[in-house]
Amino acid sequence: KLIILIFLIITAQKAPILVLSQCLVGDIMHLVGDSTGIAQHNCINGTYYEGTEGVCQTDGTIDDRLIVDACPEAAGVPYCVQCGPPAPFASLCLSTPEVPSYCDIVNASSSSSSGTRRQPLGWITDLVRFTKRTIRF
Repeated sequence: KLIILIFLIITAQKAPILVLSQCLVGDIMHLVGDSTGIAQHNCINGTYYEGTEGVCQTDGTIDDRLIVDACPEAAGVPYCVQCGPPAPFASLCLSTPEVPSYCDIVNASSSSSSGTRRQPLGWITDLVRFTKRTIRF
């Protein structure tokens, strides 16, 4: 038993230690090559969108790669609907091709006559305001 124990100790000391790089996103740890998520930017047509996908790299950083993909029909959301100007999360995969009413608020405020440009993700603030007004908890 002592010989086996000594063998195991010597072997363990010589064994290489495998360290995998990881990417922390919020409270989720992703391994190298894992997708950290997709941001849909722009509808190409009624079913396809352009966007970016974050991918965990070997140095622990996240690389945003351009993608073109279809809205997932199997998930019940086959229609791509544009909600505001092209920006991260501005195209939505929905179960119907109708533009949601909160997109009307976004589109109206983004084309204001004041001549001021809105921030690319300003529509999210509009959506939150709309949701607070229409949904009572």
